[in-house]
Formats: sequence, structure tokens, C-alpha cells
Amino acid sequence: FDGQVAVYETSDCSNFNVYNLVGANDDFNLTGDDYPYLNLCGLTAGNTYYLMHDPNGGAGIYSLRLRDVVVEAGTDNGLLDVCLGDTVDLNTQITGADAGGTWTEDIP
Repeated sequence: FDGQVAVYETSDCSNFNVYNLVGANDDFNLTGDDYPYLNLCGLTAGNTYYLMHDPNGGAGIYSLRLRDVVVEAGTDNGLLDVCLGDTVDLNTQITGADAGGTWTEDIP
């Protein structure tokens, strides 16, 4: 399904002039598909965000999957903001982690 997705925040839902675009994606296209894939970091817990998903050129059936990026390798040393494509020095950011191993992320 060729769709597009965007996330906004606003102080007034009835006034599109004050909408702030947080992030958007049209064609992820990692596997040749035209579905959107959006990874957002730095969101504030407790804030309200508005998700817009619409078809790009036609109607269709789609599903949404929302999830947190989870780092479970020890205890973090404060705020650890991890985004797709970021490099994190686990030696300085996480304590109690075992040496060695492989770090992976499942990409849909």
C-alpha cells in the first residue's frame, strides 16, 4: 500500500497554521515497497502528537505499528536517546553490560 505518514504537534487543533511538523515519510523503499516508515526521537512523554496517514493516489487497507526503541543491555547512565542509524558508545552510556555479543535492530 503506497501511503504517506506525518506526525505533528500543535497548541490548537483547529488552526493548521500553528501545526509543527515533527517528522514525515512517504516511501521507505528499503525492499522495493512504497510503504512509509518513520522513526522519531526526542519526543516528550506526556505531550500529545497527531499522526496523519493517507494514501498516495488511491484507497487501500493499511495497518499501523507503533513501538518504543528499547535498549536492554544494562543500566543507562542518564538520558539515552537512540534513533535509527545512530551510533551509541555503549562503554560510556550503559553500565553492567556483558562484553561481546551482537547488537541488532529488526527493521520491518
